[in-house]
Amino acid sequence: LLSGAWAAAMARAERVVCIAAHAGDAAERCASLRRTAIALSSRAALGGRRFRLAVTHAAALVASPLPAGGEAAALREARSLLREIERRRLEVRRSNRRLAREVSAWVDEAMRQ
Repeated sequence: LLSGAWAAAMARAERVVCIAAHAGDAAERCASLRRTAIALSSRAALGGRRFRLAVTHAAALVASPLPAGGEAAALREARSLLREIERRRLEVRRSNRRLAREVSAWVDEAMRQ
């Protein structure tokens, strides 16, 4: 997706999180919706390479109430999300280092001529 699309996805997911958090009597019914919205917010932030925001949302996902009967699956989803964030962060860091080496070699070659 384009960078603007990630921002729109994050904004929409944040809005759903806020709506679900203030649902009043329907809070129990909205709990799963809120968890889904938090997970989507985290994935949208991850897609936009906003790693700190993605980790913040993943931490909120871990801290949010677990659904009855699906505690193990919910925790597995949150842990999987945290692992994916860390994997993508390391992947971007490696890519940045590789790019910096290539640019450095190109500049060295240009300075020699």
